[in-house]
Amino acid sequence: MPDQTGSGLLLFQLARFSGVNRRVSKFLIADDQCTDILNFTFDERGALTKLAGYVKWNSSSLGASGMLGGERYYKTGATNQFVEAHNGSLYKGTDGAQTFTSIASGFNASAKWRMKVNRDLLFMLNGTDTNRKWDGTTVTKMGLVAPVSAPTAADGGAGTLSGTYTWKYTYVAATVESNGSPISNTLVLAGKQASLTGITVSADTQVTKRRIYRTLAGGTDWKYVGEIADNTTTVFTDNVADASLGADIPIDKDPPPLGKYVEAFKNRLWIAGDSVNPRRLYFSEYFEPEAWPVTFFADIPMTPGDEITGIKVLGDVLVCYGHNTPFLVIGETPFDFTVKRSFAQTGTESDRTIQLVENAHIFLSRFGVYAFDGAVSKLISDDIDPLIREIGTTYLSNTASGYHDKKKVYRLAVTNTTINPSATTNNREYVYDLRNNAWFITDRTVAHYHHLDGPGDSGQLFSASPTIGHLFQEDTGDTADGSTIHCLWSSKAYTMGVIDFTKYARHLLFWASPNENALTVSVTFDDDGTHGQTFTIPASSALPVYGSALYGTSIYGGPGVVRTANVFGTKMFGRYVQVTMETNANKPVKVYNMEISYRANPNLRIR
Repeated sequence: MPDQTGSGLLLFQLARFSGVNRRVSKFLIADDQCTDILNFTFDERGALTKLAGYVKWNSSSLGASGMLGGERYYKTGATNQFVEAHNGSLYKGTDGAQTFTSIASGFNASAKWRMKVNRDLLFMLNGTDTNRKWDGTTVTKMGLVAPVSAPTAADGGAGTLSGTYTWKYTYVAATVESNGSPISNTLVLAGKQASLTGITVSADTQVTKRRIYRTLAGGTDWKYVGEIADNTTTVFTDNVADASLGADIPIDKDPPPLGKYVEAFKNRLWIAGDSVNPRRLYFSEYFEPEAWPVTFFADIPMTPGDEITGIKVLGDVLVCYGHNTPFLVIGETPFDFTVKRSFAQTGTESDRTIQLVENAHIFLSRFGVYAFDGAVSKLISDDIDPLIREIGTTYLSNTASGYHDKKKVYRLAVTNTTINPSATTNNREYVYDLRNNAWFITDRTVAHYHHLDGPGDSGQLFSASPTIGHLFQEDTGDTADGSTIHCLWSSKAYTMGVIDFTKYARHLLFWASPNENALTVSVTFDDDGTHGQTFTIPASSALPVYGSALYGTSIYGGPGVVRTANVFGTKMFGRYVQVTMETNANKPVKVYNMEISYRANPNLRIR
């Protein structure tokens, strides 16, 4: 390297910072990559930036255990809400007051929930309890179970009916009507009316009325007669002429199957995760998310032992993931829906890690993080492969992700059992920065994320705690909900030319903006514990300084940017050097570049 100082010294400069690389030797990774990073990001391209802070959304916790799933609920003409599951209960969160109110309880206390908004209703599944829905006011069961008892028909005295008849009835709720009951006895009438009894009351609290259906004289199709406008009366009198009967009785209005995964596709809801049929994918009637004909399903041709682990729309196809392979569902109707195997060779371990990013899915598999474009998958986590292997295999189902479109980052929350062998909940984030094609790490603990991209919201990112009943707004303020944020960056091993030559370091030069935070910089030669020195970049919000002297008010970026020249001691020599930066910060921190001036001695080699 030529003399760049005018004093016979050589100058090594790192003018750009990029992501962590644990896959390659510390000697061979790119100069701008690092061997370790915590809570530093690349929001300003090339610079190292302290992670933005986060704050509690709800000041009062829902309790000691973590959040179990949730969704942002968007309903036409209504105020947006959070809906969260916690310890066997469901809660609604109101933006103005930033408080949660219980809307339903009595569910499995540890089951994770998946939720989907469709046709102004929020559908909620956990694979254990009966599927639920929320209309903004009341939580009720999803769909209606048909009556199991037939009505009894008898001569009701003089009337208008003449012929042979049978009857059925249905249960009716605000958003759905059930299939019909079993058929009544056959009744022959001549100028009579019919008296119906045994019209059972539904135990489902969402039922508000029952509808009565009857055949035409001698017919076999049941048509609308009238309704009982309550869920208490058990009798009905029918004196409606055949010519005045209404629409046919509903069919194929079966309630949905129990499942864990839910998605909207082609104007239908789709459910998977049935423990009895783990490779079966169910779909609803067209535009009827609570009507599930018993024949509307597809068995995915997975390899033996595999099961559906998630479903998510990608463009004009529905991707059905297993542990091993994603499958594609294409078509428009039940008559042409087709399942095709993709060319990808790995699936996902957690549906919560699947995110639509640009025009692909990004997800976590057993082998790393992949991007799937609908045909093939590409590994994007090779740089952090050792970190992927630190995720506890028992807790892969904990993993969750969020995509923050504003910052173009994919955030993956994991349970790292290497840094904490007793960990059972997520304790790290592996974050992929799409703009910089780089990974960084945070110590955020997240159960799941909310990306607020619907009407009335502006793309904010929220996270839910895995250990306590709180939501947090991400990228807000500069602290970890009032605490300082610990940031760390460790460089590669810089050989600064030929590794076998001894280098004598003279100066460490830094261009940074610590902004009243003390930035500690440690420089070590050869990892031997004897050739090292630590400096502290001064905590200051004053004008820029060069060493201890003022150096202007705008050069190097203006007030708050510090340019420091630090002189090394006599023992700062060796074949290679590594640099570590740390700070506990409650204000923004940026590092722009780093320079080391040194003299190389090719005649002196360290053995």
